[in-house]
Amino acid sequence: MDMKIKIIGLDKTLKDLEDKRSQIIKLAAASINRTAQHVRAQIVKMGREEYTMKASSLRDAISIEKASGKNFLQAVVSVKRQVIPLTEFRTKGGNRRIGVGEPVITKAKRRRSRITPVAVMVKKKTGYLPLPGAFRGKSRRGPTIYIRKTKERYPLKPLSGPSPGGIVGQTVNLERIRSSAQAYLQRELEGALKYGLK
Repeated sequence: MDMKIKIIGLDKTLKDLEDKRSQIIKLAAASINRTAQHVRAQIVKMGREEYTMKASSLRDAISIEKASGKNFLQAVVSVKRQVIPLTEFRTKGGNRRIGVGEPVITKAKRRRSRITPVAVMVKKKTGYLPLPGAFRGKSRRGPTIYIRKTKERYPLKPLSGPSPGGIVGQTVNLERIRSSAQAYLQRELEGALKYGLK
């Protein structure tokens, strides 16, 4: 006697599993990408605990290569090689001050007016530091702080603050970031598989 044992509907089950695999890859990629954004936010937060630059200045200097099913399900967070203009940090001075009273500019008041010195606070703990000879101007990128390279009027040198890589290297605790990212990814992935898998 021959008895055949087989699974009825196996082909359909295998096809369903293949569809599930595709869904899982998409959900995993989305979870990884959200974690990469979380990592960037944590880096910016740590950097601003010590430095005074605008959050957008450091955020724009951190790029994310998103995960997909084509790159082994990984995202890459990297810091661009660029500089942050000094005007993106806390600055004061460098503006023409007219004096007490209505700001009506006459020739006499213009002669009496003076420009307050430019000072910058790059790190919170250092306070404002004066920049002798520096003055405000405009460039194609927007407001800029310049200094003259020689005693002549030109050429001018735009002043910049520390590089994003330097800021990240000095302020970011990588072990803390890794631990936070791992926990965040685990929560994201569990939630995605629980509610997103059909």
